[in-house]
Amino acid sequence: MRHPSSLLVILSLAGFSATLSGCGGNSSENPGNREFGGGELTEGERSLEGDDTGDEEIALDVERGEEGSSTSPDDNGAGGTSGEGANLGGMAPGGAGPGGDGSGGETTSPCDAVDCGFGTCTEVSSGVACTCDAGYQDNDSSLDCTPACDLDSCSARGTCADSTGTIECTCSTGYSGADCSTCDSSLGYIATGSGCGLSLSGSGVSGDPFRYFDDTTAGSCQDYQFPTGDYASSSAQGDGIYLISTSGGAEREVRCDTVTDGGGWTLIEPSTGLNNPPTISSLLEGTCALENGAPIATDDTGDHDCFYEYDLGFDFNEIAALNFEVEMRAEGNDTTDITALPLAWETSCPSRGDVRIGVPSAAEAALSLGRGLQRAESCNSGLSLQNGERVAFSGAANVPLDDTLRIEMVETGSQAEGWIWAAGAIAVRRTTPIQGDLSQADPGRWDDDQFALSCVQYNEPTLVDGVLRSPAQSSGFFRIDRDGAGPGEAETVYCGDGEEWTSVLRWDRLNAPQEHTLASLLAQLSDELDPAPANVSLMSNLEDVPTGIRWSDGDSTSDALSLSLDLSPYATQEILVEFDFYGYSMEASGIWLTAFTSENEAVNLVCNDDTGTNGYRPEERAFIPTACTNSSSGDLRFNESYRITTTNSLTRLQLFSLMRDVDEGDYAELYRLKVAYR
Repeated sequence: MRHPSSLLVILSLAGFSATLSGCGGNSSENPGNREFGGGELTEGERSLEGDDTGDEEIALDVERGEEGSSTSPDDNGAGGTSGEGANLGGMAPGGAGPGGDGSGGETTSPCDAVDCGFGTCTEVSSGVACTCDAGYQDNDSSLDCTPACDLDSCSARGTCADSTGTIECTCSTGYSGADCSTCDSSLGYIATGSGCGLSLSGSGVSGDPFRYFDDTTAGSCQDYQFPTGDYASSSAQGDGIYLISTSGGAEREVRCDTVTDGGGWTLIEPSTGLNNPPTISSLLEGTCALENGAPIATDDTGDHDCFYEYDLGFDFNEIAALNFEVEMRAEGNDTTDITALPLAWETSCPSRGDVRIGVPSAAEAALSLGRGLQRAESCNSGLSLQNGERVAFSGAANVPLDDTLRIEMVETGSQAEGWIWAAGAIAVRRTTPIQGDLSQADPGRWDDDQFALSCVQYNEPTLVDGVLRSPAQSSGFFRIDRDGAGPGEAETVYCGDGEEWTSVLRWDRLNAPQEHTLASLLAQLSDELDPAPANVSLMSNLEDVPTGIRWSDGDSTSDALSLSLDLSPYATQEILVEFDFYGYSMEASGIWLTAFTSENEAVNLVCNDDTGTNGYRPEERAFIPTACTNSSSGDLRFNESYRITTTNSLTRLQLFSLMRDVDEGDYAELYRLKVAYR
């Protein structure tokens, strides 16, 4: 590469003499003159005299350096440390030569010939190396920075390899594409709130029921409605016939309601074609049977009280009567009454009748046709029906967790009369949630110590191990177990509105006073003032208290505290911070919680500056991150979650405090500091 001031001189040697003046410096071997190429160079007025003849030309590339002071000549003919130097013929730029050492010319480095790509070349003892940018690596010492696997590679849905110089993803089952971000439709996977899940196949009719694409089945309609693991919601398919696997291992077709009151209902209808025929138990005289699959109870000349029990093969704890309709069966114009009988099983009233619904594990029924019709619970009040008349009701009730539905038909008296279940349905589902605010535990989990597979599961009602679990009440840190019963360990993440963040620091003295101490916090933070810089006074008191850590200035100085969390390893531009702080009488005191970027930009989360200028040395005030418009000399409380998004990478989070409590008794306490990124 030529210097911008270089000259290209073409000289003919046919008796030609050229003069180069002002080139400075003497040769140490020949101070007065020095021969070159058969000619002569003289000091001051240098000439090149050729002794050959002909038209041959010599090209001289003269490069000018910056003028500088001369030094004593050396062995190489250097006459100046930064004077003009000449590159004559094939001599290297900047090298020693006639009239100077060329040190003012352009120098070269081994890195000049190296292009690291996404990185910077540096000289090392063994030669050169590439320092690669974040996300790149020189994995084979080829001086070429190529993409490197990181936490986001392969969309966190596959195994990443980068040994070839490019990122190569081996996708997990259900995912496809170069970065595993696409659901593999060839295997029946569709997008869900937490990734990809198996969709359903089938047309939703008897003989071709809905089931999962790989022919596996769920245990109930509710399991289809609120799937877990690798399965997708059935809501898009809607109502229809589904194939379930009962607790006994048998497969059975059932009709599912995916809409009513949130869905998840399994319907039991008059025709039992979709369920095993019920077990019939007659407690009194009369006929208890099925007519075209529908329960029927008649007494001919006596009383009847029949149980119809459906063994469904899955647990439920909520029953709903959906337009449940009973038709009166009688001879001639005989009539009977429907009243609200006492709900205890096996109880009847003379000349009165009712239909009651519940589970056998309960002491009494949950729903009553008589009650649904708003009859008084009495043996003396009822609604009279004649042959062929119908009456219906709807209602819902909670019952103990059971897998058997009981329907009881009761009628007393000497008339030949009875009931048949004519239309409508009984619906059951499992809705008992594990109660409690899941964010109260640190980290959060369900009350039976079970973990969700993702933040999405904590954010919505989720069916796990046969129990519909309640959603988290607020954001916070939770334990998740990505592979469920698999070998992978559970991990702590921050869940906010169903979004997942990676935990960096989790310190909560209020909820875990034995574990989260001053020592445990300082083990995760750097003390920027230890040892103290010149003219900076360290915080005199920094100690554990029952609910947090406390700092104050207990002497005549005005003290400073600066704790820092290193964020640079995460190469993130977005963090969440939970900060719970109390400052008592912040007279002439200050607090800052500030994030810094790679460009040294300061982003204040919280701050309060009542320090003024008295009492603090300039060296202490120099640590204040930014000007703070908040200024209070009273009590302070910061107890919120803060979200920061920047255009440059975040490098650190600083907690800085100035405290001047002489005669005021000021102090500050920290109860919780949690940090997560994504």
